[in-house]
Amino acid sequence: MIKKMMAMLMSLMLVFTLFGLPVFAADVNTGGGVSFRVNDDDEDEEDEEVATVKKGDTFVKDGIKYEVTKTYEVAEEDEDWDDEDTDPEDTSEADTTTYGEVCIIKVKNAKSVKIPSSVDYNDVECYVTAIGNNAFEKLSKLTKITGGDHLTTIGKSAFANCKKLKSISISSTLIKKIAPNCLTGDSALKSITVKTATAKKLFVKAAKKAGLDKKIVKKK
Repeated sequence: MIKKMMAMLMSLMLVFTLFGLPVFAADVNTGGGVSFRVNDDDEDEEDEEVATVKKGDTFVKDGIKYEVTKTYEVAEEDEDWDDEDTDPEDTSEADTTTYGEVCIIKVKNAKSVKIPSSVDYNDVECYVTAIGNNAFEKLSKLTKITGGDHLTTIGKSAFANCKKLKSISISSTLIKKIAPNCLTGDSALKSITVKTATAKKLFVKAAKKAGLDKKIVKKK
């Protein structure tokens, strides 16, 4: 009897699967009966979207080419958590948001360039933290550079040999490193404006190395 019922069950499960209906599972008890339950696994449920950003990725946005240098996740506290039932040190239940950091590696020749604070890549916010080696080098049209709220580093020859470059205004308060030769060949440069004493000191060194008057560097 049980064998017949199991055969019927298998036939029903096949029909349910073919027509996309909920699949039932069966339990055979010791009394010879068969009980049914709905299978909780939803095979048709769409997978949760996962941010597809990794270190080394490159992409172009608004005429600037970037390289991803770092990715990380930040846990966000769930307001619906029950503090009494939740270990405050356990963040496994917390939602997380992925962020990235990028370096500018190449810039399209333009008269004016504004360095963005961050850019969106594959739905991930990526902070612009560095200007790479030779990123702006030999841009024949370039006269003005502004922005860069999250910049920490400016690489070797980053702005070198931009013959028409007249002004640089960096809005970051996070500058830690500026390559001494980043201004080589920028003979038309008349103004460099920065936010911190550290940035001023580093740009003064770069200006002197490029044969420019150190007085062009000013802190707001």
